[in-house]
Amino acid sequence: MKRRELACAAALTGVLGVASSAWAGGTITSGNASLQFVGTPVFSSTLGDANFKTESTGADQGYKLTWYYRTATATSNRLMSALDTPTESYAGNVATFTYLNAGPGVAGQERFDATITTTLTDAAASNQSRVTTQARVKSRATTARRYDFFVIVDLDLAGGTPNSATDDTLTLTPSTFAMRQTEASSTNIANVQAVAPTRWQVGAGSTLRTLLSGPAADLNQSVGPFTGDGAVAFQWTLQLQPGEEATLAAAFAINQTAFCQSPTITSQPANASSCPAGPASFSLAGTDIASHQWRVESPAGSGTFVALGSSPFIEAATGLSFDFAGATTSLLTISNVQLGTHGPALRFLDRVGSDCATIDSTPATLTIDECSPPCPADFNQDGGVDGADIAAFFTAWESAESAADVNQDGGIDGGDVAAFFAVWEAGGC
Repeated sequence: MKRRELACAAALTGVLGVASSAWAGGTITSGNASLQFVGTPVFSSTLGDANFKTESTGADQGYKLTWYYRTATATSNRLMSALDTPTESYAGNVATFTYLNAGPGVAGQERFDATITTTLTDAAASNQSRVTTQARVKSRATTARRYDFFVIVDLDLAGGTPNSATDDTLTLTPSTFAMRQTEASSTNIANVQAVAPTRWQVGAGSTLRTLLSGPAADLNQSVGPFTGDGAVAFQWTLQLQPGEEATLAAAFAINQTAFCQSPTITSQPANASSCPAGPASFSLAGTDIASHQWRVESPAGSGTFVALGSSPFIEAATGLSFDFAGATTSLLTISNVQLGTHGPALRFLDRVGSDCATIDSTPATLTIDECSPPCPADFNQDGGVDGADIAAFFTAWESAESAADVNQDGGIDGGDVAAFFAVWEAGGC
C-alpha cells in the first residue's frame, strides 16, 4: 500500500444466538464460515453489529465490529454511525462500506472520506477462521488536522455453553500489540493484533464500551492480564495533511494467528551535515516495507513532520527552502538549502508502510555548515594569500571536497577554479 498505514478496529462482544440455517442479506461467507452484519446502519450499536460462525453447523461466535472516532471539533468519542449512512456492498467473502465526505463540522474542515473493508477467510481445519478489517480514510480538511480512532475487542468464545463471567483470560503484549484470549469452557483461542496503536487498555468490556461512547477520553496503557468478562481496546492518533490518506487495519482469528506483518526498520537514517548547496542524503532499510514517505519537521522544534510533496519545499514563515529527490523511496537527497531565518538544523524522518500498518523512523538531523572559508583566497586559513593557498585549494578540488565549491553552485568543477583565482589574484576578499 503506498499510503500511510495504521492499525485500527475489530471489536467483538456477547454471544448473539442465530439460527443454524443460511443467513439472509448482509452476509459474507468463506468455506463453512459465515459473518452477518446486523446493525442498522452498520456500526451503529455498542451491543451487537455482527454474528459469526466458524462452522455452518457449529456453535455461533458473538462478534462485534464497531469503529469509534474523534476530531478537533467533534471532541467527544463517537460511534462510526455518527458519520453519513454508508453505501453497503457484499460480494463473496468481502463486505465494503463507503462513506463520502463524512463527519461533523464545516464542510472542507473536519470532514473525511472512509471506506471500510471486511474480509472473512475460513481455514481447512475445523473452527479456524479469520476476519480482517481495513479502513482507508482521507482528510477533507483544508489544514493539517488531528484524528483519533478507537476499537474495542470484546468476545465470548463459543464452545459448549459460554460463560461471560468466567470464560476469558486476556493478555496483551505491547511490543507486538497482540492480544491472546482463552476460554475455560472450550479449547478455543482468539488472537487479535493491532499494529502500532498509540494507546491501549485491557479491562471489563462494559467499562471500555462506556469509555469509548462518552467524552473525549484516552486509553490508559494498561495491559492486564485480565480474567473475567474482559476486553481490549486500542487507540490511534493521526495527524493528516489536506487530502492525505491513511490505511487502518486489524485482524481477529479463532485458533489461528493474526493476519499481517508490520514493517520493520533495520537501519535508521543517520545524521548528516553539508554545505548549503549540498547534496546530503538520508537512507533507510527494513523488511515488509511497501511504501516510503519522507517528512520534514516544520516548524522547527514542533515535533510535527510534514510530508515532502513537490520540490522545492518552502516554509513561508522562515524563508527556508530546499530541493529534494526520492521523497517516496528509501533514499532522500537534499540540496540547495536556503535557511532564511530558520536555524541550521533540519530534521527528517521516513514514514514506512506495509499492507496493514505504518511506522515512523527515528528523526535524523541535517546540519547546514558554511563550508567555504570566510575568504576563499586565504584557502589554508594562515592569514596570508600566497602559493600555499593555491596548493591547498587544488588538493581539496581534486578530492571533490565540499570546501572547494567556492562558487556554491553544488558542484566541484572549473567554475570553482575561476572563482578561486578571481579572489586570489585580487589579493584577498
